Order: sequence, then structure tokens, then C-alpha cells
Amino acid sequence: MKEQTSGLYVEKLAEQGFIASAYDASHYGESGGGARLYEVPGDRVEDIRCAVDHVSKLPQVAPDRIGALGICAGGGYTVNAAQTEARIKAVGTVSAFDVGSARREEAGEPLLMINFVPMSAEEITQDTPELYREGYDYYCTPRGQHPNAPGKYVFTASTSRWRSTRSSTSSRSLRGLC
Repeated sequence: MKEQTSGLYVEKLAEQGFIASAYDASHYGESGGGARLYEVPGDRVEDIRCAVDHVSKLPQVAPDRIGALGICAGGGYTVNAAQTEARIKAVGTVSAFDVGSARREEAGEPLLMINFVPMSAEEITQDTPELYREGYDYYCTPRGQHPNAPGKYVFTASTSRWRSTRSSTSSRSLRGLC
């Protein structure tokens, strides 16, 4: 949250002559949307892109000199965002935390893989939604079948919470800056 450490870093960077901005990430602080205190990595990376959109429109910002600083989990998300956000020219982190690795290693438990499409034609019934029928057709037939895309994902407790709230909340309403 901007009232925590990031606000202090913004203040110190501004004292050094940098144009700096802090914001509340999706699902935290004063950001919009209904789901609160949910750690959704894709939303957090998109928040960073939105922050870059915002600062790049400021007349005093040199678009070829934009940097990003992430703290704790924000450090991991900032590194992730910088891999594909060409406007970010420099990255810094403070106590970076890799949420992805932490989720994959939750309490040393083995990974639980969940099918997100039916894995055989026999699993498809007349009640199977078209989305999942098409998913089967893509992931489980020669059309798109590949060993590296098995039609499954790693299940975590946070995945379960995300799925239950995501279906009832517009992702656009969860963006603090876009």
C-alpha cells in the first residue's frame, strides 16, 4: 500500500530529483473493486503497466528514462512486468519476494494439478458448457495438443479464493489506475 514503505521511497526519490509515484495495488488499500486482500499476480503485473501508462503521460517525464521500483511481492511483480514492458528501462527491488515460487512450494506440499478442461471425450456431457468443450477440442486433440500444455494448472488455496471471487467481480473494476 502506498501508505507503507512505497510512500517513503517515493518521498526519498523525489528529494533526489526523481519523479516518483506510489499507488495501491488491485485488491488492496484504496484501489477499486470488491475483492479485498487477494494476491492475484496477473492483476499486480497489470497494475505496474497501468502505473507506467500514468507516469508516461506526465509532461515532465522522459519516456525513455522510466524506471520501476518494487518492494516485497511488488519486487517480483516489477521484475516480471519489466520483461515485457519495454517502457521500463531500469528496475530496482527492495526485499523482493517471489510469490510464484512461494505458491509452488506451499508448506512443502506436492503440487496438486487441476484439469481446466475435460480430459477425454467421455467426460463431456450435454451439460458441459461450450467453453469447456472448445477447451477439450483445443488442448486434448491434435488441433492444439502438446505435452507442455496439458490443460491443467497448479491448484493453490489462493487459486480457489481467486476463482470464487473473480467470477463475480469485473476485472476492470479492480484496476486502480486504468
